[in-house]
Amino acid sequence: MGGRQLNVDDVIQNLAEQLDRSLVLYDTELNLVAFSAHDDDIDEVRRTVILSRRGTARGREMIHQAGAHRAHGAVVIPPDEKTGAPARVIVPIRRGERLVGYIAYIHPGTPDDEGADWHRDALDAAAADLKELLHERELSRKRELAHVNEQLKGVLSGDPETRAEAAKVLRDTRMIGASESYTALVLSVGTPEGELSIEDRLVLNDCMADLLRKSPSKVTGTVLDTHAVAITPRRVNQERIAEHLGADGLSRLRAGIGDPRAELADAVESYREALVAARAAALDEATYGPIAKWSDLGLDRLLVQLPLASLTRRDLPPPLQRLLAVANGPDLITTLECYLDNACDAQATARELMVHRSTVYYRLDRIQKIGEIDLGRGSARREMHTALRVATLARLRGTH
Repeated sequence: MGGRQLNVDDVIQNLAEQLDRSLVLYDTELNLVAFSAHDDDIDEVRRTVILSRRGTARGREMIHQAGAHRAHGAVVIPPDEKTGAPARVIVPIRRGERLVGYIAYIHPGTPDDEGADWHRDALDAAAADLKELLHERELSRKRELAHVNEQLKGVLSGDPETRAEAAKVLRDTRMIGASESYTALVLSVGTPEGELSIEDRLVLNDCMADLLRKSPSKVTGTVLDTHAVAITPRRVNQERIAEHLGADGLSRLRAGIGDPRAELADAVESYREALVAARAAALDEATYGPIAKWSDLGLDRLLVQLPLASLTRRDLPPPLQRLLAVANGPDLITTLECYLDNACDAQATARELMVHRSTVYYRLDRIQKIGEIDLGRGSARREMHTALRVATLARLRGTH
């Protein structure tokens, strides 16, 4: 670059004036790097990108479908009928063979200028500067991310001295906001102990990046080997996380939230709770939805930590095994569970199941005969209630 002190904003603005186009510059993950000033009316996609500092999910999908990440020249993204967005030109920027970013602008509707030599020359000249600037930016971000990850892993380690030192670094360097309490959030694809595929890691990376970027306070987070974790200097807003997980492509994700801790060095305890909560959400979405909080788990705090994957029906108490073996077992088991959940109140059970109370009594009689169990005994009720919960978490209640 001949010693010139350039920055990406200058390069993009100069190129925009040469091409008479409003330009946006992205990195390879479609985070907004720079954009040119605009005299004309700003379109909705550009507005969203500038406000969120990131390409839209729909835009990322269309760019990938068009193969822009593999291209060595400009690619035209057709108009999007779903959103009404106009056609766009995506110009990949490469440093050698490696992709380092994209220039994007609205297609003018005529190919005349797009194919002109002066147009290509202007893009090529800007790309020669931008490829180095984006490369330097990427290296800087990787160094910063590595430092954050190192300190975060330190805070989550088993050694108290390491945790205290890492917590001090995170606070002193303002990698996390000052607070009276700190809370852990775990994100996983399925249960949080499963090894991540490349695709799952990308999804978690994308989700975590969005959460960190949109958080109203300074949050630190990363993707580990089997799950993602963030430490927040406040209580986690469960509704906001649920809304985020409802976005396209994130429906497979599950989240767990630990209880807050007064000291950052003690956030490892909240992290362990969040891991258990994420596992509960993965094992029983019907009860928890995509997000579970440690404070809501009750007995599941213990049960989800059992080796559920290795359990079989033979490990369940014999009365429940016998109920699972009969043809109308599912109806009987649902009735039993509802009855126990309602503190053995037959009338409340009938209301919840929308059946007559005599039907509940009939089913309870069948349950006791088939299961060879006396529900009048407190120990029998406790045994069946716990066994039903384990069978649900271990997914042993379906037909086999």
